[in-house]
Amino acid sequence: MDSESTRFLDALLRYSACTISVLAADGSVMSSKADDAPTLGYDDLTGITPFDVIHPEDLPIYEDMERRVLEHPGQEFDCQLRMRHNEGHYEVIECTARNMLDHPDVKGVLVTTRNVSRRHSHDRLLADANAGLEAIAAGRELAEVAGLVRDLMVHQDSVHEALPADADALFAALEGDETPGGVQARWILT
Repeated sequence: MDSESTRFLDALLRYSACTISVLAADGSVMSSKADDAPTLGYDDLTGITPFDVIHPEDLPIYEDMERRVLEHPGQEFDCQLRMRHNEGHYEVIECTARNMLDHPDVKGVLVTTRNVSRRHSHDRLLADANAGLEAIAAGRELAEVAGLVRDLMVHQDSVHEALPADADALFAALEGDETPGGVQARWILT
């Protein structure tokens, strides 16, 4: 490949919405291509292991995928995991892995990761809003609907745990909140 093609490919990989990494058999990152800021905010992933960043509750998911990847060279396996962002919070990451340890040019496990936290948050918002609307349709008490709406807000951001449970107080507390969750919550309470 000539130098212009190499620069073109490097630019595509660097500014891709995905991070492409090659992991050693022990899971440590041997190399990584992309601006990882959109994924996890690290400047360089080299030397980091999945155990350094995966949420402890998601380790069994990773370990299952790792086992399957190592047992089935060449096949792709997908999963979603929460991984710690460089700033300390967790993001939902979609991973695709393929064992290429025997490939002479790769000699590792090829992993593509993409941050899907925003999509995950929107899906959760829709599910929570749907639960509130189903409660209304089923004729549930306003207190139960208010509890579902409060849950909707807490799922969007844990800072909302301080919101009141009472429907009127909750509606007043959400006044002026123009986030998708706030708009949806007020609409359901109305």
